[in-house]
Amino acid sequence: MHWILGLIAAVCLIVIIVDAFKNSIVKGLISLFCGIYAIYYGIVEFEHEYKWPIVIGAIICALGGGVLRFVF
Repeated sequence: MHWILGLIAAVCLIVIIVDAFKNSIVKGLISLFCGIYAIYYGIVEFEHEYKWPIVIGAIICALGGGVLRFVF
């Protein structure tokens, strides 16, 4: 179960990182190597029709997957 949440979080983060690369190469590289900046970019600068479901999906699924992996 935890790997499904991890996969959803990865897909959401890939969408955010691709947008960061479209905005600026530097922002894309920072987002790629620093996950906290990717979340910051998603909240502050990310422009997408489904912005909040993608950002919340990345955060909740990453945290949920980590908790489930730790518990089980």
